[in-house]
Formats: sequence, structure tokens, C-alpha cells
Amino acid sequence: MPTSPPPRHTRAARQESLIEGAPYVAAVMAALVTLVFALLVPPMLVLPALSVALVTLGFILAVFAGRASPSSALTSRYVSGALTFLGIGAALLTDVEQALPFFEGARRTP
Repeated sequence: MPTSPPPRHTRAARQESLIEGAPYVAAVMAALVTLVFALLVPPMLVLPALSVALVTLGFILAVFAGRASPSSALTSRYVSGALTFLGIGAALLTDVEQALPFFEGARRTP
């Protein structure tokens, strides 16, 4: 008895499940990035670095959401918007006068 080939929609179903799980992965990655930056980055650069990371995660998630059907990517769009909003908020809270000496000191090499 011959077996029939697997249906073609399995790849699309896997892609849809990846996109449905993307908001949760992005939220966990944002939390991990925040923790790593708080522990490893100098205090005056935490907010600028966090801003860049959150906006980048938001844009990456938006690309994943753009590849999905509109009905299944709604959560991804909301989470990508929230990550981008938080990244812009972190950039607005950044005090340039505190971070500037770090970059000025990097240019002066003895």
C-alpha cells in the first residue's frame, strides 16, 4: 500500500507556530538583555544600550509579524510595538551628560 506524500501545509503551519511563539521569545530575550546590561555594562551606558537592544528586538519581531497572516500575527505586532515603545522611552530617559564623559575618555588614549 503506497503512502501519500505529507501535506504541503505543514511548512506553513510550522511557520505560523513560530510566529505565534515569537512574542514570548522576544519578551524573555528582552528580560535577559536587561539583566545582562544591568550586570555587565557601565551604569552610565545601561539606558542607551537597553534602548538600542529593545528597539532592535521590536523591529525583528515586526519583521516576523509581517510575514504571517494578519489574524495570527496580532499579538506579535502588539509586543513589537511595546518593545519599540520601551526602547524609545529608555532613550528619552538617557542623560547625555552622564554618558558623554565615557565616550570622551575613549577617544583620549595616552
